[in-house]
Amino acid sequence: MDDKYLKITTPLGIAKWPWLTKADTKFDAAGVYKTDLLLSSSDTKGIASQLKAFYEKHFPNTKGKMPYKKEVDDTGKETGDYIFKFKTKYQEQHHHIVQQVIKELLFI
Repeated sequence: MDDKYLKITTPLGIAKWPWLTKADTKFDAAGVYKTDLLLSSSDTKGIASQLKAFYEKHFPNTKGKMPYKKEVDDTGKETGDYIFKFKTKYQEQHHHIVQQVIKELLFI
């Protein structure tokens, strides 16, 4: 198995500011598909430890920002939850449970 990449399946969370069907071109003319995922602190522990171990193995001498941070409310107080950032230049195809490609997403 190639250990250059880390594949993690996150627990269910809340998507914040998702750009999944149309690329965000505000800072990149080519466009970026992205979302922030809000997870509870208990759900974050396993993922955070995997990310830290991966970064320490592959980037031992560099200081970089982890792709998550603590969430703060409007008053600046920490809520206890964490925000993970995901982004790609490639648009994902959205699938129905029976693996048929959905042409348009329906938001209810």
